[in-house]
Amino acid sequence: MLYPEGREEYAAQKDAGLYFAVESIDAIIAVVKDKAEIMEINPRTAYGKKEIVFKDVNGFQVTFGCEAS
Repeated sequence: MLYPEGREEYAAQKDAGLYFAVESIDAIIAVVKDKAEIMEINPRTAYGKKEIVFKDVNGFQVTFGCEAS
């Protein structure tokens, strides 16, 4: 999913991001945590997802999400 993001708390980010729905994000967290600027790791969102949000090398927000257990 590509989306525009207009929330004030992310005002310094680019004006678009990527969201990937996956089966699990645990392996992604292990790889990304030492290689990217992590913005958020949320164990359970209001809509029932576990998510990791980070910036890519160009400053775009990338989110991976899966069903929270």
